[in-house]
Amino acid sequence: MFSEKYDSSFEKRIYETLTSLGVPIRMQGHRYMEDALDILLRDPEARYAFVKRVYHPVAEKYGVTGKQVESAIRTAISSAWKSGNCEYYERIFGYSRNTGDRPCNSEFLLRVLTVLRLML
Repeated sequence: MFSEKYDSSFEKRIYETLTSLGVPIRMQGHRYMEDALDILLRDPEARYAFVKRVYHPVAEKYGVTGKQVESAIRTAISSAWKSGNCEYYERIFGYSRNTGDRPCNSEFLLRVLTVLRLML
C-alpha cells in the first residue's frame, strides 16, 4: 500500500521544510505534522480521510486522541503563521498573515506536501 521511494533523507526534508515555515520544534504539533506528512507521502488516498487515516494513526503512535493531534497541529500552525516568513507563505499558499487569513490544518499539510513532492 505504501510507496517505498521515501527514505530517511526525506524525513530530514520534512523536518527542514516545517522548520523553514517557522513551525516551532518545541511544540508537539511539529512532531505530529512530521508523522502526518510521512503518512500523506506514503498513502496519497489518506488526504480524503484526514481524521481516520492521518490523525488516528498519529494519535495511536503517541498514545493520545485524534482530537489532541488535530489541536496540537492547529496550535503549531497558528504559532508559525504569526512568526513565519511572509514571503515564503505567499509563495506556497498564495496569501500570508498580512491578509488576515490562515490555512486550516489539512490545507497547510497538503500545501507542504506539494512542496515536498516537488523536491523528489
